[in-house]
Amino acid sequence: MFKRNKISDLLLSLMSVVLGILFLVFPNDILHMIFYIIGAVIIVFGIFNLVITIYHHHNDLSNYVPSIVINSIIIIIGILFEALASFFIIVVLILFSITMIITGLYGMYEATVIPFLTTGERILKIVFNIFNLVIGVFLVINVKETVVWIMYVIGALLIVDGLLATISTIIEMIVYKRKENARLRNVIDVKIESETIDE
Repeated sequence: MFKRNKISDLLLSLMSVVLGILFLVFPNDILHMIFYIIGAVIIVFGIFNLVITIYHHHNDLSNYVPSIVINSIIIIIGILFEALASFFIIVVLILFSITMIITGLYGMYEATVIPFLTTGERILKIVFNIFNLVIGVFLVINVKETVVWIMYVIGALLIVDGLLATISTIIEMIVYKRKENARLRNVIDVKIESETIDE
């Protein structure tokens, strides 16, 4: 059981490393693929719900018009995700950058008005929120370049996380194997001792 779990952990860690490498090598393609997958999931979800609704209530669909309309809209949204992936990526990033700018500005305002903060906490809060503000502005000014850099950062984080998890899992497996070998040796030694005593 332990061995099977650790092999699963090892495979997941290696998948994280491979995914991180793909993020670094093909940043734009991976991002588009993510949006295509999201679009496909939305379409399948909408179609599934629509089919279930029609199948179970085909004798009395008039009461389920809102459900049919909502699921049809969900399918259309999924199709739009598929057709306009690049547009949605830019929209999401612009919304994210506006959120960062607002958060940064509000955080700096908060740092100046909260009375119980120490000087160190106040400076740290201001610096952190200036960082948020700068990233938000940079995102708005240069969306496409920033997308690539975000993918690079995510890729690097996935690789580091995957490598650390792989090393940790291998160490755990080695320690477990050594403990098992020591336990078997103890069992064998006890058996030999009991046989010797019997003779």
